[in-house]
Amino acid sequence: MALAEKAKKVLDILEKEYPNARIALNFKTHLDLLVATILSAQCTDDRVNKTTPALFKRYKKVRDYAEADIKEVEGFISSINFFRNKAKSIQACCRKIIDTHVKRVSNRIGLAASDNPDKIEEELCRIIPQKRWAKATNLLILHGRNICTAKNPRYDICKVRDYCDYYTAIK
Repeated sequence: MALAEKAKKVLDILEKEYPNARIALNFKTHLDLLVATILSAQCTDDRVNKTTPALFKRYKKVRDYAEADIKEVEGFISSINFFRNKAKSIQACCRKIIDTHVKRVSNRIGLAASDNPDKIEEELCRIIPQKRWAKATNLLILHGRNICTAKNPRYDICKVRDYCDYYTAIK
């Protein structure tokens, strides 16, 4: 029996066996699911579901986790196995999400040249007034998520394309 055929038969049987299969973790947003999944490693879904409501109420956005005091995050999840490592993992993951959007948009527009997130931050801090740093980060993330996507940037509706080195080079 071919592997693809075997997989089909197994999945057909399991779909009949478990017609209401769903993720056992409780979540409302994609971010909640990501965090709950990190917490669920070597931990029961029941324990995660008991722990996450207060966590999700406190931290609603990627930036909230990325900038959180790690000890505070640990306090929310201390009943979960390996909570210190998981708090660090959640924070690192959220920082990576932010770094990815900021890096792509900053480089495309031509505000930064480096591929290193720390150097990009230094470059942006030199050209953006300090009072605008937090807002600038949020704006670059939103633009990267909504318009300046990695695979198919939406130049047709991009409001900053006339200032974008990447767009200028391809048009």
